[in-house]
Amino acid sequence: MCNRLSPEKAVIWDIIHSGRIYHDLADRLKASHFTHRPYRRIFRICETLYRSGGTVTPEAFDEVARSMGYRFDLRDRRALDRMLRQPPQARMVANVSRLAQAMIDLQSAGRADLEILAN
Repeated sequence: MCNRLSPEKAVIWDIIHSGRIYHDLADRLKASHFTHRPYRRIFRICETLYRSGGTVTPEAFDEVARSMGYRFDLRDRRALDRMLRQPPQARMVANVSRLAQAMIDLQSAGRADLEILAN
């Protein structure tokens, strides 16, 4: 996972910590909207936890990841551990719904509002 603040990272970080955007857009936001493979895996793991009525904790996350056969390389695991430990930055939380909508628009229409992505 890259260190820059990407729309995908903002959305996945919100999904890990609050699930607000997942619950708001559950019928439209899918794993396929994420271009980075680890983010697709993280989305599927969180989706499994939320659908079962659980919350995302490091222990629950690891248990579901193991049951799904997912493994993360060292670099991706360090970034994931940081996202699990720390809440997302305020500017990410403030814009996450717009960023998620831009991701959906990019896949469905092939374009999105650049102002949203420039965050």
